[in-house]
Amino acid sequence: MNKSFKKIRESKTKYWILGEGTNVVILNDLEGLVIKNKLLGVTYNNNSVESASGENWDDLVKDCLQTLSDLANFNRMKMDSKIIAITGSNGKTTTKELINSVLSQKYNTIYTNGNLNNHIGVPLTLLRIKNKTQITVLEMGASGLNEINHLCNISNPDFGYISNFGNAHLEGFGSIEGVIKGKSELYKHIFENEGTIFYNRDDKTQNMKLKAYKNKFSFGFNKGNINYTINKYKKVIEIDCQSENYKSLLYGIHNCQNIMAAITIGCLLYTSDAADDSLRVDLGGGRIIK
Repeated sequence: MNKSFKKIRESKTKYWILGEGTNVVILNDLEGLVIKNKLLGVTYNNNSVESASGENWDDLVKDCLQTLSDLANFNRMKMDSKIIAITGSNGKTTTKELINSVLSQKYNTIYTNGNLNNHIGVPLTLLRIKNKTQITVLEMGASGLNEINHLCNISNPDFGYISNFGNAHLEGFGSIEGVIKGKSELYKHIFENEGTIFYNRDDKTQNMKLKAYKNKFSFGFNKGNINYTINKYKKVIEIDCQSENYKSLLYGIHNCQNIMAAITIGCLLYTSDAADDSLRVDLGGGRIIK
């Protein structure tokens, strides 16, 4: 039986999910996995598609995207990795890179590749989680309501951070109020699961939304759990924080907040018994040195 499929990208293990008339989706290291008596894995060998368990083509899944989401959630829940979910209108990718750079010095981490932050990219990241993975830094994008909620249901994050609420994707959200509602779906999930939220204490909208929530940790100019002062930001960044001086070749006031998010998360998740508890970030020549 002929199937319509499209190769998304190569994988060393070359496991696939196939569904008639739909795109093909890659599975890594999940050979022989069967859920609800449905065959989910097939192998791609020498340009021919063969059933991994010898079953008929009719046993293959009919909805690749739903199966991808189910398998991603299955893999996430069976592993012990903590998930840090990041969303926002701007700065998600830079902040994700900075946070991972800080945390990877102490923990075994994985993080979203590039900006693969949608309903396909998030599950593919979750499928990369291994037994040794301690922290997953997960970027979430959305262009409309209920998209962040869907990604949270798949990933079940332990920590959340929203960089900001801006005017991006207004065609999907409808208004700035829609943006706030859509991005705050991450907060709703964290509330329900009693996770921890990191936030900018000087962002009035976020401060209002989080006023009654207890499990939160903030940065700010003078009212955060961690306070900071910006000394330079136009050509390079220099920040004083917690009696320490941080410098970076990054520039711009927006990157001050991105850097502070990484410092804040690092400060909370680093433990006092670390052999070296300094925070260093290297991002394409932008370095923070404590």
